[in-house]
Amino acid sequence: MESNIVTTAQYRPDRLFYGIGGNMLNSLIDKMPDSGVATQAQKTEFQNTFDRLTTAYPGAVVLGEFATLHLSYEPAHAFEESPTNSDLMKLLADLAATSDRPVDLHIDVVPQTISTPNFFRQASSRNPAQLQANIPGLENLLAYNRNARIVLAHVGRDTTGHMSPSLIDRLLAAHPNLYAQIHPVSEPLQSTTAILDTAGNVRAEWVALMQKYPDRFVIGSDSFFSGNVRERSLGQTQRFLQQLPGDLAYKIGCANPLKTYKLSSGC
Repeated sequence: MESNIVTTAQYRPDRLFYGIGGNMLNSLIDKMPDSGVATQAQKTEFQNTFDRLTTAYPGAVVLGEFATLHLSYEPAHAFEESPTNSDLMKLLADLAATSDRPVDLHIDVVPQTISTPNFFRQASSRNPAQLQANIPGLENLLAYNRNARIVLAHVGRDTTGHMSPSLIDRLLAAHPNLYAQIHPVSEPLQSTTAILDTAGNVRAEWVALMQKYPDRFVIGSDSFFSGNVRERSLGQTQRFLQQLPGDLAYKIGCANPLKTYKLSSGC
């Protein structure tokens, strides 16, 4: 997978950048026990895999996407769950800091143990009946190494009913090494805390939050194919940016990604 991405990126090295580890390293994190404690052999394998990847693909600008809670949208779509503050996640934070690469982290947020939303129970038997709290583990990871930049993926898409502006506000205020990657949709729950309402309008409380932390948000689209899940139109991203004040749209859509991922070109 990585080699195919690198080959594609070589066509436009000024416009296309890539990440590593979302496959090989994430699969090692997926094997972590509920305790989050890794053996020395697991740590060594993780370190050696990281070293091989960074040697083979030195142009990678980001680590990930990683997932510590990934809900399944349909039977062919993966469910993943592991402790967000596990030994291997902390090792990943250390490696991110020393290599000066951010970590893209997919975590369907769960402040306290909840029943899995009916949408996901009906969509895929891979999803469990309950979801365990993961925000405490996320905060522990963020505090563990302040030099590790963690980009919370798909912010604004509310998969659990708890991805609220107030939660993201609290996390950004408490953790200066946290960044938010916006996913401008109201799917799948169409909850009142999603960044868009059902008509596709950006909710005012989210605009206020982005204006409060104008340097901590970047745009994301999360386009992919899996079974019955189809690629979302990039037009959604364009419509989202067009609704923002011009200076904020420029920061989120262009200037902030350059700084957060330390890209060599853009804008």
